[in-house]
Amino acid sequence: FACPLVAGTAALLLSKTRSLGPLDVKAILMETSEPAVFNNGTTQPGVLAPISRAGAGELRADRAVAGSTSVWDAGDPLAVSLSFGTYRLNTNQSYRKKVVIRNYSDTARTYQIANTYRLAPNTTGVTLTAPPSVFVPANGAASFNLTANVSVPALPAWTPNGGSGGGNGELLNAVEYAGYLNFTSGSESVHIPWHILPHKAA
Repeated sequence: FACPLVAGTAALLLSKTRSLGPLDVKAILMETSEPAVFNNGTTQPGVLAPISRAGAGELRADRAVAGSTSVWDAGDPLAVSLSFGTYRLNTNQSYRKKVVIRNYSDTARTYQIANTYRLAPNTTGVTLTAPPSVFVPANGAASFNLTANVSVPALPAWTPNGGSGGGNGELLNAVEYAGYLNFTSGSESVHIPWHILPHKAA
């Protein structure tokens, strides 16, 4: 069911801007999506789904066709997301990524950058450091460094196990850190999901 909707939206996007490459199309489709995806409206009304399940969000064809910005990890552009990985830690650590912003419009833009957490155990175990804004010329690109800082004392207890809970993926929701990095310039607004799974070593 999703395949024809995504293919049709991609066709609409390309009919507007034929110069877009496959990675541009993927990024715009994902980053103009609706992130307010809920877990189960019947059993858990109002509970947002974790990013590991919802990803960037639900496709919105109108936003995608109107979009003129994309963001990606310079080190892994195919992902169109920021995955820092999973680590077992006993000391504080920092992980860095180079993030690229592409402005497809004919007007230079200054994008305001803000982070929002999505069901994180707390907001002190993992913090993101980025510049408050980035200037991107018309029909151009700019980059900046994003740092994920992990404070081991603030990490939650590691509850997943390979025994009785080995098949329960929901247990990861209590220990993973994830959110959306948001970029806004006037009426233009896009987001890219980020995720890290730090394990406080015994």
